[in-house]
Amino acid sequence: MKLDDPAEFAVWAVISSGKVGEFRRWMALRKKTTELSIHQIYGQALKMREPVQLYSGIGWEEVAPLLESLPTFVEPGSEKVSETDLFPGPKTPFCAEHRLYHRGGTCPISTGDFIRRGIRSQE
Repeated sequence: MKLDDPAEFAVWAVISSGKVGEFRRWMALRKKTTELSIHQIYGQALKMREPVQLYSGIGWEEVAPLLESLPTFVEPGSEKVSETDLFPGPKTPFCAEHRLYHRGGTCPISTGDFIRRGIRSQE
């Protein structure tokens, strides 16, 4: 994504401790790879109980339906929304009105500079 592209979004969440295997199987299917590969990519985040990016490249209108139907391996209440590939950490700018972690400056929803509909390929 270039800096002047309209924002697209990602959904992040913490994975429940007893459901890591379920997450690995789900993500391996989405990414068309192996569970071992998923473990290598996400293992540290899972161990540290950090949010992992479940969906990315989505339009704003897709966010709410995805949040309403999160997989069962998601720790309840841990979901976060950010601009795609932007980690929703404690120092990341946050728009309370839209509950969105965003890159510096103004919230893209507030400025109207965002993708409204669509889901980019997850491969």
